[in-house]
Amino acid sequence: MSRERAKNENKRGELQPALLILVLVLAAVLVILSLDGTGQKLISRFRNAGPREVATDCFYFSLGKDPVFADMSGGLACASGNGLQVFDKTGEQTINELFMMESPAIASRNGHGVAYDLGGKELRLFDGSQIILRLTAENPIISAEIGADGRLAVCTGDSGYKGRVTVYSETGDEMFRWYSGEGYVLSAALPSGGNELAVLTVTERGSRLVRLHTDDEEYLVSTEIPGELLIDAAFTKKNAIAAVSETAFYIIKEGQDPVKTDFGGRYLRAYALGEDLNAAVLLDYRSGFAGQLTVYNDKGAEETSCEVRDLTALSSAGRYAAVLTNDSLTVYDSSLYRVGSYRVSGFSDVIMRDDGTVAAAAENYAENFAGNGD
Repeated sequence: MSRERAKNENKRGELQPALLILVLVLAAVLVILSLDGTGQKLISRFRNAGPREVATDCFYFSLGKDPVFADMSGGLACASGNGLQVFDKTGEQTINELFMMESPAIASRNGHGVAYDLGGKELRLFDGSQIILRLTAENPIISAEIGADGRLAVCTGDSGYKGRVTVYSETGDEMFRWYSGEGYVLSAALPSGGNELAVLTVTERGSRLVRLHTDDEEYLVSTEIPGELLIDAAFTKKNAIAAVSETAFYIIKEGQDPVKTDFGGRYLRAYALGEDLNAAVLLDYRSGFAGQLTVYNDKGAEETSCEVRDLTALSSAGRYAAVLTNDSLTVYDSSLYRVGSYRVSGFSDVIMRDDGTVAAAAENYAENFAGNGD
């Protein structure tokens, strides 16, 4: 790692064609899209909670194309080509926001959520009852992430730099901007506490992870991962960074060399990164159906694994992981002990919640499960 005394990387992006970098960025986006439609449905945050009973059996909604889902304090947030719908834990609709999205994406954390058009310019920051911020970005949106305190980090393109990250407060006020001149911005992560921000970028040499303080204009730390294309990163509980590429899992700690755990020739099908649990579903063959769910510890090593077949979706929250297949929904704890199992069919997505409950979503409804049933 190296320290750089600057808030912004003032070296502007070159105006000449940077074909290699653009190919790398496109490759990262394609990997994320190939994993699960938008890539956002497999990225979740983790907190400790035990299984509880659900308040309603089902949520009923009317969505447009490419729906994606996120937890909203035991309820459900749904984004699609037609906009955003939010339901409380009793199934009552609290938000119905109409706006157009070509590639809808969604993320939530601790009662706040963000819905946005991946590659477009529309974004909505919301809580369980209201829209907090309606944003039409100046440049295409690359990704967006919610912090535990409700802060929002939005990654966009920028005509003068290689991307920009803007941080908004939980009330929707802009509080920080960072411009990248060294690498193309892919994503940003916010920790549970403190004022740090981590930004994942792609350079000519590989991947570059930048950590900085959002209230200290003179502090910046960067880590280079040569020859590797990281596709996502998140803070762990111990303030390290967990990251994933198509071929390996990484733990990156300040002042230490990154720890890499290779996937051993297996193919990444799905992943979840977060504070208490980091997991990946790895297939034996690229076009196959058989593989394994692997949990990684805070040192970056494989902790435990179990067999998975016919995966449809993966979601994690707290110390639990929910695995949806063609005919079953299984909830595991962080040791991959089977907490609950259900025979299901017709669902396309799964949403693990902080309270230990889980929902499986279909075309126009989502069904709740307690998370500890058999």
